[in-house]
Amino acid sequence: MTLTTQDIKDRAQAQLIVSAASIVLGIPHFDVFSRRRLPANDMILRQTSMYLLNTSCNYSQSHVARIFERDRGTVRQACAIVEDMRDNLDFDEKLNTLEFFLAKDPRLIQVV
Repeated sequence: MTLTTQDIKDRAQAQLIVSAASIVLGIPHFDVFSRRRLPANDMILRQTSMYLLNTSCNYSQSHVARIFERDRGTVRQACAIVEDMRDNLDFDEKLNTLEFFLAKDPRLIQVV
């Protein structure tokens, strides 16, 4: 797959979101963009980042899939899993923190 300039900017924005999610969730990250199967914690971080790009940054699931080099079904499943995880009050609070951060000033995560 050939990446466009916009794809590269979007990947950089996704990396910023992954880093923010890593800090708030307390999950160190190495390469959530890897094509290999990830350990459970890394998978949660990847799924949460996909969810945030879709819901907080208004990227379509197809666009998120392109950024992570996955298919749209994987992103749809990740979003459903994160929605289900919101039943856990601790996780929901952390996700609310991330969403607040992203909504507060979108320029914080814009890549120019």
